[in-house]
Amino acid sequence: MKRSIYILILLSYVSVAFGQDMMPYFWAVQPNVSVQEKKGFEDKIAKSFEKLQNKQVRIHDEKQFLQYTFNYIHTQYLKTYQKEANFYDIVSKGYYNCVSGNILFAYFLEKIGYQYQIYESDNHVFMMVSVSEKDRVLVEITAFFGEGMIDNEKKIDEKLLDLRPTGTASLMNLAGMQFYNEAVLAFQDQKYLESLSLSNKAYYFYPSEKVKALYQISKQKLSEQVVSR
Repeated sequence: MKRSIYILILLSYVSVAFGQDMMPYFWAVQPNVSVQEKKGFEDKIAKSFEKLQNKQVRIHDEKQFLQYTFNYIHTQYLKTYQKEANFYDIVSKGYYNCVSGNILFAYFLEKIGYQYQIYESDNHVFMMVSVSEKDRVLVEITAFFGEGMIDNEKKIDEKLLDLRPTGTASLMNLAGMQFYNEAVLAFQDQKYLESLSLSNKAYYFYPSEKVKALYQISKQKLSEQVVSR
């Protein structure tokens, strides 16, 4: 019964977050964020969006504006790459990884009106942005400014061969990936109960074999830990 109630709460939260504004859900992996911190960051986001809108009016070339947006978000938010960073680390330290960086970039793209598709490969996430019916840009959010956007079709194909995407991902999946990454860290610290809980949450939003495997091994290790005490 408790499990069913928990699922309903999660699904209700997702409906609110993604139906109106997805930003609130990305705080979920860091539940102790203060109201003031959330408001301060979301106010900054709103001001940044207004600035980008004003800039978009003056830059008529879509690729040029996309590059400007990429550079702006790195300058203002994505300061330092850190493999284990989550969304809250962008707020508190400017640390980001491919998951949290794509979450923030996708948020701005949706607000501005760009069409995009997120791709997942082994331990990595990247994005393809449509700037017209024919033109696309591959975005590597963790790359340096000049290397983060590829708009040449031949180079895009070469990069795709290198990245080897295994499938597409939604923003909801990225939210689940945050839980998965936190679950992996908990498992490595032998906090198996925490890993079990986090991987369980991850699976609702990112139902994949690797999440399932982590859940199963966390469950097994927790049982062994309990028996050994």
